[in-house]
Amino acid sequence: MASAARARVVLPTPGGANGSDDTIGQEKGRLWNARGVSSHPMSASEGAPPPTADKAAWRAWARATRRALAHDEGGRAAADLSLQRHLVDWPVWRRARWALVYLAFGDECDPLGTPGAHHGPRFATTRTPAAGRQLSVHVHDPATLERHAFGFSQPSAAAPNVALDEIDVVLVPGLAFDAGGGRLGYGRGLYDRLLATLGEHAVTVGVTRDALVVPRLPLEPHDVDVDWLLTESGLRRARSR
Repeated sequence: MASAARARVVLPTPGGANGSDDTIGQEKGRLWNARGVSSHPMSASEGAPPPTADKAAWRAWARATRRALAHDEGGRAAADLSLQRHLVDWPVWRRARWALVYLAFGDECDPLGTPGAHHGPRFATTRTPAAGRQLSVHVHDPATLERHAFGFSQPSAAAPNVALDEIDVVLVPGLAFDAGGGRLGYGRGLYDRLLATLGEHAVTVGVTRDALVVPRLPLEPHDVDVDWLLTESGLRRARSR
């Protein structure tokens, strides 16, 4: 996979006991969560297609898995709350100026809860064009949201734009992710094109459930990795490929 359009950049995180600024999640397979670094890595999903399966098979599996997880309303609510707690306690998030977030729709994970209910960065979010294949980025203002034809909420065309070089953290939705940060998207390539144009300092975070993190996904040259994975277990750096 070639994601050279945007090299993975690791943002130092403060607080190392030995004076190092890069202690959070520095060990592969270990997690940063609300209690600090855990010794319990995310487990590989069972029943997933083989890596040689095509993306259509992987999407079918991921959609079915996500529907089953969402059907357990109590488990889904608990998982979303864990996502939110891990995120707001993460030093990278707490010191970010702007975060590009997505507004959860359908059975997507919700890492935000009520936007603006906690301290942290200012929020920007994307607008999907009626035509064309490039997302635009706008200030998130709940009072000015409109509904897209597909049913999800998005900023109006009149909402102020946010420059991509101002974005410090990006929460990235996806159907599934792999341990190397590979992402299985929805098939239009909108997020891949957006991620490829971010500033080098921006930290990208794939948001999903543990059950949807697999060892390896089938990837193509245009697919862009994320730097971190956020699940109900915590935050983990993606492994280098």
